[in-house]
Amino acid sequence: MKTFHFTTVVSIGYLYKFLAMQDSLEMHCKNYQLFAICVDREVFRVLNRLPLKNITLFRASDLEDEVLATAKNNRNYHEYCWTLKPFILHHVMKGYKDAKYFAHIDADLFFYSDPEEIIKENSLANLFLTDHNNSDNFLSSYETSGIYNTGFVCCKNSYMALSAVEWWLDKCLEKCSLIANVKEGIYGDQKYVERWPKLFSNVHVVKTKGANVAQWNIQGFHVHEESEEVYIDKDKLIFYHFSGFSILNDREFNLCTFYKMDESSVKLIFMPYIMNLCKQIKIIDDIFTGYDGSYADRRFVNLMHYIKI
Repeated sequence: MKTFHFTTVVSIGYLYKFLAMQDSLEMHCKNYQLFAICVDREVFRVLNRLPLKNITLFRASDLEDEVLATAKNNRNYHEYCWTLKPFILHHVMKGYKDAKYFAHIDADLFFYSDPEEIIKENSLANLFLTDHNNSDNFLSSYETSGIYNTGFVCCKNSYMALSAVEWWLDKCLEKCSLIANVKEGIYGDQKYVERWPKLFSNVHVVKTKGANVAQWNIQGFHVHEESEEVYIDKDKLIFYHFSGFSILNDREFNLCTFYKMDESSVKLIFMPYIMNLCKQIKIIDDIFTGYDGSYADRRFVNLMHYIKI
């Protein structure tokens, strides 16, 4: 039995990031299977040609039922991708049960140490959520984006956890809006899980600061190195969430959409990620010469922290 069955959603703009994320899992996670639902045919075509380890690929079109197809037709592309998060997690929990834990992970995460440390915090928990831990400049976003970030949502292999994911899926199929509605308590797939602690038992909010570090909270932490490991305050960095990070081409990147990152964060967190992305870009280019379908359009990128290597 696997320790983790991870699920993720891969769209065309996240192809390189997904490959880096999977590579980081290979480095730091001992016993897992990663189930990826490919939103675009091109993503499936490319990934299906690669010798990837511990990965099961699905085409979204192959898994779409009537309810999901209806949802797809009443929302935009981004909202559809968000809807697929609880969909693929539920699909794997129902059909691939030989794991102790299931977890949705966004394709733009990158692991720096073993995610099993998260579940060790509470062996009784059915569900694991990560607080945004917003820094002072982002405190107001709690109201719109929600308390918890669903870039990482972990579930024990239990009836209670499955019930929670089914509830989450039903809510997202009903509505998964890119526009926050504070009155209704809706923002994409994310704000729904705020209700989990009242509806389901043994919901654990992850304590370590090293899980789901991101541009909305890193300004409130001290990033440093101890014994060749990256630390966030006193906690080992488990994974960083590269939301707001853009790949312009194989040498140009934008690290953040709001501000310039400090020197320690660039050296210890961003540069290892960039080096891995460069490796993934080369792998793709060696097989699909000239492929550039997963680069960001710089016309729509706020070049707040531009870097060229």
